[in-house]
Amino acid sequence: MRRVFLAADGRQEDIPQPMNMTQICAKLGADCLDTVNLRDGTVLIVDDQGYQKGAPANEAATLAYWSVCKPGTTHVIRGDAVIVPDADSGGEESYE
Repeated sequence: MRRVFLAADGRQEDIPQPMNMTQICAKLGADCLDTVNLRDGTVLIVDDQGYQKGAPANEAATLAYWSVCKPGTTHVIRGDAVIVPDADSGGEESYE
């Protein structure tokens, strides 16, 4: 299953190996995370404080989010995000 970093500026980078939540926080520059189950075995993980930080809109993350929302949802994801297999997001073990 694919692991991908979605930068707010539109860049996308494959993530070569699982990351724990501490590593994801560091990658996103986040103190607090929010997760969205994408219902395909993956989760979208975002900086929960993207709006408060004034982070730019992330089109790719927003489209992934909208894909599982009820029609008419307008909330926009702000800041960098990752999509990882759900199994990656469960623990604090190190994958280094």
